[in-house]
Amino acid sequence: MRIAYTIENGKIEVRDSDFGDNGKEYLRIFNVCAPTISIFHVKGQIENKSYSIFDAAPEKGILLSVQVMPENNRFEFESFNNFSVSYAPIIKSIQLMVANTGFRYGYDAGVINRFDIYIPAGKVHELIPEKLLSQIHKDKIVNLSALADDYPKTNNSLNKLLKRLEKPKSKSLCAHIESFIQSVTI
Repeated sequence: MRIAYTIENGKIEVRDSDFGDNGKEYLRIFNVCAPTISIFHVKGQIENKSYSIFDAAPEKGILLSVQVMPENNRFEFESFNNFSVSYAPIIKSIQLMVANTGFRYGYDAGVINRFDIYIPAGKVHELIPEKLLSQIHKDKIVNLSALADDYPKTNNSLNKLLKRLEKPKSKSLCAHIESFIQSVTI
């Protein structure tokens, strides 16, 4: 399976997908909060080699990419300045990236629960400290994966957000999104 997406008009948009009829089962995109925060959520059992490709966007803003893979065979991340592969049975990955940098995730068979949050430029300064923003703009991609295991506050916030993503119309979703972003960036 393969899906390509980007940011258009301040929101995540799918450009190309071969998810077919199963796409609705695996993939959801929703836009919440004000200014709009856009969320790309992929969840389910992946049977075959699969790719998720983000095409760099001219939009200003930051992507926060988070994944929890409780059953994993192989996982890849690739960008212009980064390549990593993991065979760990459980993966928790947290990365911040500028929206004008493309990247690709590759998966072998396994269970995936991944979401990318697009934080528009107008909201970024409210949620991410200036020092970290400077690092993101300098490096283009900042890996925060160590937070997934080392900080109970981040794990607690992540678990609450994952539950709320199952109910995207929840009135508390925006608060959980902001709380999670702040738990990984402060």
